[in-house]
Amino acid sequence: MMDKHQASTLVLGHHGDDQIETMLMRLTRGATGKARAGIPIKRRFHTGNLVRPFLEITKSQIIEYAGLHNIEPRFDPSNETGVYARNRFRHEVLPFLKKENRKVHEHFQRFSEELYEDEEFF
Repeated sequence: MMDKHQASTLVLGHHGDDQIETMLMRLTRGATGKARAGIPIKRRFHTGNLVRPFLEITKSQIIEYAGLHNIEPRFDPSNETGVYARNRFRHEVLPFLKKENRKVHEHFQRFSEELYEDEEFF
C-alpha cells in the first residue's frame, strides 16, 4: 500500500485492547526483551514508518466514535470464535481486567512505552 500510494507513513488501527492482548500473550509464552513491550506506537517499515495512534484508546471508544459520526466499522467474524489464543484472551481475560480497572489499557500502554525505553537504554 505504501508503494501503491507513494506514502511514507502507514497508519494502522490497532487499539489499547490489542495492546493488552498482545502483551499478555507474549508474557504467557515467555517472551523476553522488546517482545514483552507489545506493539510499538511507531516503527520503521519498508521505506517509511508504521504508526498506531489508537493504542491509548479502547475498541469500545472507537466504536462509540464511529456511531456518533455515522461511520460503519468493519468486524472480522473470526474474532468471535474461541479457536485462536488471541480471542480467548480477548473474551475471557480482557473483560476481567477491565472490570478490575476501566483504565487498564492506559496502564498497559505506559508499561509498554517504559519497556521500550528500558530496552533502548540497555
